[in-house]
Amino acid sequence: MRGRRTPRQRGERLPLVHRSHTLNVKRHRTYRLNQWLAAKRLRLKPTTWVRYRDYVHHGLIPALDPIRLDELAYEHIHHYVQAQLAAGRGPPPCGTSSPARSATPSASTRLPANVVRPTVIPNPASGERTILTPAQAIRFLRHCHANDPDFADLTEFLIGTGLRKGEALGLHGDDIHLAEHTIYVRWTLSAIGP
Repeated sequence: MRGRRTPRQRGERLPLVHRSHTLNVKRHRTYRLNQWLAAKRLRLKPTTWVRYRDYVHHGLIPALDPIRLDELAYEHIHHYVQAQLAAGRGPPPCGTSSPARSATPSASTRLPANVVRPTVIPNPASGERTILTPAQAIRFLRHCHANDPDFADLTEFLIGTGLRKGEALGLHGDDIHLAEHTIYVRWTLSAIGP
């Protein structure tokens, strides 16, 4: 579209029919994103679906709705991804099943070229994890016992067994066999929602 300018770029007022068509396209895009979310809900774990929902409603829709579909270009998606990475968020889901691609119009109104090519997003580097030394663990547990005995017991159990917090909180009474010094991890707890 190099060299061609839209009426909006030329500063012309858009006719009323054109404005209502833009609103319908925006509604259509939001409807398609919500439809994509509903289909994903049947196939994803609840925690994963909640993250997808938040990503679509708090990321994609606010970022893409101001842009008319026929003006949406690779640069828009690329700048959006770079803004997400600069904000410290992980890589958004891109590819054949991403909600941005699913929200494209039907075959009869498709653009001649794919303006929403997937962006290659590098994985952010994770910080180095430090493990407590035995002396640090003892000092930490003494502090916990003095200030919050219940939390200290949980922390001591986590350090002693190597379980994750969700695994420890998901234990049932019949999963613990004290006589055999054995614990069966069959459940885990995880937070769902914001």
